[in-house]
Amino acid sequence: MSKSKIKVIGEDVNFASVDPKYLTNDCYGITYSEEEGGREITDIVKGRRVDVFDEYYDLGMKIKRIFMAGGRRNPKNSDPEIVIKQ
Repeated sequence: MSKSKIKVIGEDVNFASVDPKYLTNDCYGITYSEEEGGREITDIVKGRRVDVFDEYYDLGMKIKRIFMAGGRRNPKNSDPEIVIKQ
């Protein structure tokens, strides 16, 4: 079994309320829908875009969109944090 190349930072987040300056610049948002009910969910993940797609596709998720999360931190110097805007 292969080791995951991505790290999930936040699951089912309201991306509009997240302050991107606390994320690293290698973070992506991924929006997908549940198989049952069709509710759209957005996760924030760290990794390469292609690895994010591969992981979620292999899990059978119906991917709607993958986008840059707008992080400003250098991933070599710090870890991403999810901070809600005030």
